[in-house]
Amino acid sequence: MTSPAGPPPANLGGLLPAVSLHEIAEILFRRIWSVIGIVLVSVVCAAVYAFLIRGDAWMAEAKILVRLGQEQAPLPTMVADRQALVATTAGHVNSEMELIRSRDLIARLVDRVDLTPQPRPAPTSLFGRIKEAARDLYRQVQAWFEEILIAIGARVRLTPREQAIEAIAGSLILETQPNSNVVGARFLWAQRGVPEAILGQLLDLYFEMRGAMFLGTQAVTFFTERRRETALRLQEVEAALSTFERENGITSPDEQRSGLNRRLAEADTAVQAATLELNMARTAMDQLDAARAAGDETLSGVALAGNPLQQSLATELATLGARSAGAQTTLSAQDVNIRRQRAEMAALSRQLADQVRATFAQRQELLEARERQRAAIQSELDAFQAELPRWYELRREVESARRAYEFNDNKLNDSLAIAALEQARIGNVQLVQRPAEGANPVGVRKMSMIMLAGAAGVVLALAWVALRSFFDHRVYGRADVEKQLGLRVLAVAPRVRQPQPVG
Repeated sequence: MTSPAGPPPANLGGLLPAVSLHEIAEILFRRIWSVIGIVLVSVVCAAVYAFLIRGDAWMAEAKILVRLGQEQAPLPTMVADRQALVATTAGHVNSEMELIRSRDLIARLVDRVDLTPQPRPAPTSLFGRIKEAARDLYRQVQAWFEEILIAIGARVRLTPREQAIEAIAGSLILETQPNSNVVGARFLWAQRGVPEAILGQLLDLYFEMRGAMFLGTQAVTFFTERRRETALRLQEVEAALSTFERENGITSPDEQRSGLNRRLAEADTAVQAATLELNMARTAMDQLDAARAAGDETLSGVALAGNPLQQSLATELATLGARSAGAQTTLSAQDVNIRRQRAEMAALSRQLADQVRATFAQRQELLEARERQRAAIQSELDAFQAELPRWYELRREVESARRAYEFNDNKLNDSLAIAALEQARIGNVQLVQRPAEGANPVGVRKMSMIMLAGAAGVVLALAWVALRSFFDHRVYGRADVEKQLGLRVLAVAPRVRQPQPVG
């Protein structure tokens, strides 16, 4: 039973209705299962993600000091305070950070390193197998979602190289504190050992690129290539010269040529001496033939001068001839002494003639041998003279290649010295901490993530309750009746859940 309600409350015409804690508690109690369900689902999802799906992330960190380099420092003769001028501005730090995170540098890093993930060992426990299956399912769902986004045109399909570039760019964190010239570089990756290696390679490439930008190493590169080419050319011509000298027996051309000329002169002298001796032997042969034609048995003028044997035979023949001539004045030609002397003279004459002929033949053979020796030496000298132009040509090539190599080597040393001076002059960026990887993984802890998920679930549950209550106009009690109908409730009839038997 209802009756007209009294005057409306004073705050009924305000912007917000008056709500008591009892009403809020009644609303929450009315939606208690929705609140519990939302919070429970949030906690369960966070726990599944934290314990089954999410992997550990490892981080490597490096620190870079940025200060005004000598290439931008004032001259020493300036009166102003150099300490005030040699300072770091935000522009210097930001420019170096932009160079480190440039896509060109990251692309060069991707081309240098291998980012293929290493296969994990097969799990042995039941929880490990469940965890691996959950991760595979999560990756498949991600791949399907990616394909759906690509199919509807919301995302562009990337190549593996582009994916690696985006992954590295997203994992690289560069930050600096206000009014600080130290840049902190951090790199996150899901595999242990990879962040330190990748960050080290990235910083090495950064310093190489920065050096190429400010130093200008074109001269060093040019002369390095030129020195390599001239070194190869020098090796080739030296090998050709060595092979030519080995095949032709050329070691010291001047000495060898002097030796051959000396041997040729000695051979000419020997040939002339042998010719003279042969002429003397030929004269003796002519005298022998003339003496025999004249019937001279003594052969006194046939013996060669300087030949003791022939001189002895000639002396004996002369002595026997004198004796025979003296004996013939007193004895007859048939006398035994005369015949014996004539027989001895004939024997000595034959022996002397044989000696003269043998000497002639020997000296003729000696002359021919010495002529052959002189011809061989002349042929050797001619061949040597014929090979000398090629040897001199190879020597000139070797000297030219050596001069070219020494020239480029000196130029390269000068370029390296200049580059070292430039490197010392440009020193506004220094690596004060090499990339070092932490011993423990980074990221939100599992229990913290679950607690955050629980808090987020509570917020979502309260938002759901508020939204549901705002659009819910059903009547749940006497307060709803008085609020919506503007009537005062006098009594509430209990709800009969089961029919009561009649007494």
